[in-house]
Amino acid sequence: MLEKIIEFFENKKIAILGLGKEGISTYKFIRKYLANQFITLLDQKDISDNALFKNDNNLEIIYGDKYLENLNNYDIILKSPGVVLNNINDEVKNKIYSEIEILLKYKRENVIGITGTKGKSTTSSLLYKVLKNNKKDVFILGNIGNAIFDDLDKIKNDSLLVVEMSSHQLEYVNYSPHIGIILNLFQDHLDHAGSVELYHKSKLNIFKYQNKEDYAIYELDNKYLNDYLKDPVYKAKKYCFQEEENNKLNTMYIKENNIWLNKEKIYNLNQQRKLLGMHNLKNIMAVLIVAKILNLDMNITIDTIRYDK
Repeated sequence: MLEKIIEFFENKKIAILGLGKEGISTYKFIRKYLANQFITLLDQKDISDNALFKNDNNLEIIYGDKYLENLNNYDIILKSPGVVLNNINDEVKNKIYSEIEILLKYKRENVIGITGTKGKSTTSSLLYKVLKNNKKDVFILGNIGNAIFDDLDKIKNDSLLVVEMSSHQLEYVNYSPHIGIILNLFQDHLDHAGSVELYHKSKLNIFKYQNKEDYAIYELDNKYLNDYLKDPVYKAKKYCFQEEENNKLNTMYIKENNIWLNKEKIYNLNQQRKLLGMHNLKNIMAVLIVAKILNLDMNITIDTIRYDK
């Protein structure tokens, strides 16, 4: 994977758009492996006094009100999640990448992507602990944990990658993870997306490019998700979770103080757990579904839920 990503960047006209956490991570990665590659940094703020860039002679910094002009001049535009682009043409749109996009391009089969309006960090953290306690080589990346490019050289062929994905990070992706989770969808982040429809469309990209061998996990109680996922464009194997009893195949539900999946009793609600409330119970259900898909040890998984460590 690492060699393919380096090759992808090699001899390209590269612009890093936005120098936040992800932009800095991307810059350091390219400089580590392609020391003489010319890079353009684009940011609204003047970043030229940053010591990180001081002795870099293969660098151009463009900042100020016109920093978004001439985006069509580059082969690759590595956009930070917080940068809002309005009214861009298809030529520019096809050049936009992010760390998540590149990870999915070259390692999607190892990625468990988690998104939703609420509960992303809680669920990502719990799933990471569950996998770690099950002796998996696992990384937690994205919105939570390290920037993705900070850990690329440590990722092995069998590493599992728990990646928290915001709507900003999913907005332009053309790949989806092997296991995707949408916890819920509400109206939010409209200042960035511009409309409920565009915000939801960005989130749904986590499922959009999956195939029949992939897994899409989502809350069946959520009206938005229930309606969207009826579209045949979403081809992955669907696993759902909800409060009320539902004997539909691959739907996790609550009955008689237990969580059930496919007529199998999975988890007793009377057990101690750190994450309280129905909203957290739904986050736990998403984690339990992943545990079943990956054939994890359920005793270890339930102990992790109990103690959250």
